[in-house]
Amino acid sequence: MAEEKKGDILVINKNDNEENSARRVIEDSQREGQSSGDVNTENQTATVIQSETEEHPHKKDTLFKTITNIMFLGLGTSALAIVKVPYNISIIMTPVCIVLGGIANIWSYHILGDLYETYKINNYEHLCQKVCGKGMTLFLVITLNIYTVGLLLIHQVLIFRLLGGIINVIGGYDYESMLTFLSDTYWSEIWVKLCVNFGIGIIIIFPLCLITDMKKLNVSSTIGVFTTLFIFLVVLVQFPFYFIEYLEKEYKADDESTHINIYHVERGFTKQLQFLQAFALFFFCFTGHNGLLPALEHLENPTPARRAKLYNIAIAMDMLIYLVIALCGYLSVPVQVVDIVFERKRLWPKDIVMTIARILLIPMAISKIQVNHNIWRISLVSYIGQDHTKISLKFNMLFTGITLFLTTLVSSLYQNIVGYISLIGCFCVVFPAFLIPPIMYMYTCGLPKTHWKVVIQIILGAVLCIIGYISGILGLIDIINGDK
Repeated sequence: MAEEKKGDILVINKNDNEENSARRVIEDSQREGQSSGDVNTENQTATVIQSETEEHPHKKDTLFKTITNIMFLGLGTSALAIVKVPYNISIIMTPVCIVLGGIANIWSYHILGDLYETYKINNYEHLCQKVCGKGMTLFLVITLNIYTVGLLLIHQVLIFRLLGGIINVIGGYDYESMLTFLSDTYWSEIWVKLCVNFGIGIIIIFPLCLITDMKKLNVSSTIGVFTTLFIFLVVLVQFPFYFIEYLEKEYKADDESTHINIYHVERGFTKQLQFLQAFALFFFCFTGHNGLLPALEHLENPTPARRAKLYNIAIAMDMLIYLVIALCGYLSVPVQVVDIVFERKRLWPKDIVMTIARILLIPMAISKIQVNHNIWRISLVSYIGQDHTKISLKFNMLFTGITLFLTTLVSSLYQNIVGYISLIGCFCVVFPAFLIPPIMYMYTCGLPKTHWKVVIQIILGAVLCIIGYISGILGLIDIINGDK
C-alpha cells in the first residue's frame, strides 16, 4: 500500500496537481499505521515540499537591478561631501583621483566576485573565515561593525541637519545659510535635538529596522540612487546661475583668493597634506564590499563576463555622479567653499529645488540606517553561529531598541562627533576593502606567495591601507587642533 501511494505521489508531482491531493494521500498512509507507511511519510512530505519549492523558485535580480544595488553600496553622503576636493587639489587632478579610486574598487570587487563563484558564500565574514581563519575574521568583524555603527550615527545627524535646512526655508527664516540657522536658533538646543531624533527613531526608524529580510530592503537602493541622481541634476542645472553670481560679485582679478583652483596642485601639499586626504576620499567613497556578496547571490545568470560588466557599469556611474557633483558643486561656490553641497548659500528666497533635494535626502538617510542596521545585526548574529533569519521577534526588538537608543542619544548630544566618526570609518574601511581581498587571493590563487602576481596584489592593498591610515591620522589632528 505504501509503495502504491508513494507511486501516486510521484505521479501527482509529475502532473503538477494540487498540493492538497498529495497531502491527502500522505494522511491516508499515516492513518493506516503501518510501519512501512510511517517510514515513507517523511520521504513523501519532503517530496511535496520539494515540488512546492520547484513551483516557486527564488526570483533572481536582473543586471539592471543589481547595478542599482551596487551603485547604492558606494553612493551616499560621500557624494555630498566632495565639493571641497577640487579646491584642495585642483580641478585637473580631481578626475584623476576619481578614476583611480574607481579602478581600485573594481579590482577588489573582482577578487571577491571570483571567491564567491568558488565558494558560493554570500557573507563576507564567513568567506573570510573559510579562507583566512578565525583570527583575521575577528578583526574583520570588529572593523566592519565599527564602520557600520559610525554610519548609523552619521546618518542620524544628517537627518536632523536636513530638517533644520528645510525649516529654515519653508519656515520663513531669513538665514542665507542653513549652517547659520543650525547654530544660531532654537534648532541648536539639546532638548530640540533629543525630541526630534527620538521622535523620528521611534515612529519611523525602529519599525523599519525590525525587517530582517534583505530582499525587502531592495527599495532602499532605489530610493538612494534616485535621490543621488536628483541631487546630481540639481547641482548640474543650478551651476550656471551660481557661477554667474560668482563672476559678477566675488571674482576679483587682483585677488588670488577669489580665483578658481584649476591647476594649483601644490595647494594640497601643505603640512595638512590635503592632497592625500582627497586622494583617500575617492578611494573609499566607492566601497560597499560588505554588501557585494549578497547582491551577487541574487544576480541572474552570474557569469564572469556578466559580473565584470556589473562592476564596470556600477562604478562608472558612481564616478560620473561624483565628478559632476565635485566640479559643479565647487564651481558654484569657489570662494566660500562648503563641506557638503546642500549647505551652500541660497540664491533664491526659497530655493524650492534644493529644498526638495533635502526632503528626498531624508528617506535616503533613513534607508541607509535601515540597511546598515541590518548589516550590523547579521554580522553579529552570524559570527556567533546563529541564523539571522531565525532570530526571535523579542530578541530582534531588544537588539534594535538598544542599538537605536544609544546611537540616537550620542548623535543628539554630540553632533560634532561626525568628523571623528568619518575618520575612524576611514581607518576601518580600508581593511575589508583593500587588504582582505588580496590576502584571500594569496591563499586561494594556487600560486607561490612570492609569485609576482601575488606580490603586486599585496603591495597594492598595503599601499591603499597606508594612504587611508595617514589620511585618517591627519584628519584627526586637524579636528583636534580646530577644537582647541
